[in-house]
Amino acid sequence: MRTCVALSGLTGVRAAELQKLEWTDFGEDHLEVGKDKSKTRSRRLIDITPTLRRFLPKVIPSEGLIWPCSPTQFGKEMRNLFTRAGVRKKNNAFRHSFISYRLAMTSDENLTSREAGNSPEMIYKNYREVVTLKAAEKWFSVRLPYSGHFNEQDITC
Repeated sequence: MRTCVALSGLTGVRAAELQKLEWTDFGEDHLEVGKDKSKTRSRRLIDITPTLRRFLPKVIPSEGLIWPCSPTQFGKEMRNLFTRAGVRKKNNAFRHSFISYRLAMTSDENLTSREAGNSPEMIYKNYREVVTLKAAEKWFSVRLPYSGHFNEQDITC
């Protein structure tokens, strides 16, 4: 779950896309969301930032899905995560946060739309001036460890 949450929150990958991603989609410095895995059916490359790299396994597996369980299990684990955090669950919440914070960091809806796989108009309309630059800097400087919210051992498929 930690890797899934990090990918959603630090790259803007949609939950449905994330569940299709494989470890082989990782390059040396990017993650490829292929057109066969993208909601918009267009390929995009997402930079692996130093912050994101801290959440990834030290050795990327050579095969397999990043999320190996069912979509139902994914939804259950996300509900559990939100419940433990004491917040209301919203679909693709980490993705929406990424877009808001990324736009605040860059002030560039064209760049943010390419990274998130959305139109610049949608980014501008829904995410402009939602969060501050200071909040965005804090979001993208998140560090491990967390206080037990992400325990990979809790999940069995």
